[in-house]
Amino acid sequence: MNRGDQIKIPNRVGIEHRPAIADEKTEFGHFEIDTVVGRDHQSYLLTLVDKANKMCCIRKMPNKQAKTVINTFMNVVGSTFFDFKTITSDNGTEFAGHEAISKITEADFYFARPYRSCDRGLNEHTNGLIRRFLPKGTDFNEISDKEIAKIEHTLNTRRRASLNYCSPNHVFLEYLMAA
Repeated sequence: MNRGDQIKIPNRVGIEHRPAIADEKTEFGHFEIDTVVGRDHQSYLLTLVDKANKMCCIRKMPNKQAKTVINTFMNVVGSTFFDFKTITSDNGTEFAGHEAISKITEADFYFARPYRSCDRGLNEHTNGLIRRFLPKGTDFNEISDKEIAKIEHTLNTRRRASLNYCSPNHVFLEYLMAA
């Protein structure tokens, strides 16, 4: 399939309509979402990261069909305290169910500009960190959910210069206690 043959995602709203506060990284709840491909396109990870506190969530998926992404995302919503305000993805067809995700979270869903991974730079960086643990060619079906949770925990407890050398967990817990 060449670039001219791409499938159009219905009711797609471009990133140019996303509120500016999402880029300021001062308000929690503005997420970037993506998928990471396993060996031979036989397994996938769904990754989410909050732009302000850098908390990430990683879940395994058997495929990247839109329905699977929705179900996996519902698992994330049911197992976290995240308050979703905006969600930004790339233009992959796995996000064709964006309206269902938006309805579940009551968050606005936006799509990055085509071929502009910089529109979701934090998520791309987070996926790179995940690849340090799970290099390209890894079959995610061979990785336990416990191991995925351990990687997520490691990333969420890692101190970050951009968070004044606090971890995403620390920043998020302070936010929850202040609320």
